[in-house]
Amino acid sequence: MLAVVGVPAPVQAAPAPSTSPVANQVLFVTSLNSAPAGCPYNYGCAYVPYGGGWYVFKFYYYRTYYLSNWFGVGPVVNFQSAGAAMRLYNSAGAQITCIPADSAPTTANWDPVWSIRLTSSPC
Repeated sequence: MLAVVGVPAPVQAAPAPSTSPVANQVLFVTSLNSAPAGCPYNYGCAYVPYGGGWYVFKFYYYRTYYLSNWFGVGPVVNFQSAGAAMRLYNSAGAQITCIPADSAPTTANWDPVWSIRLTSSPC
């Protein structure tokens, strides 16, 4: 009689965070030492923890970006021109928070955030 012993499936890494449409720039860093300085003027930037580092999403165009696999807590920087806002929305489309242009970097819990919208309308 031949016995078949089950072998556990290998552990796979969680899918990397992403957006649709794709952000203007996406990069992976291992340190947040230059988080605010790494966000160019006229951009809104979001930092998402992943593995041993951070995915950095740099948004430029006024539009809504839908998020996939964004978990944990990370910085948000809005260096857009005066009056422009960076808005975070939940799964029902309700605004969670609004980050005004040229404000100090803040922190977001990405778990309830389903989309980011850059808009010319102030908070």
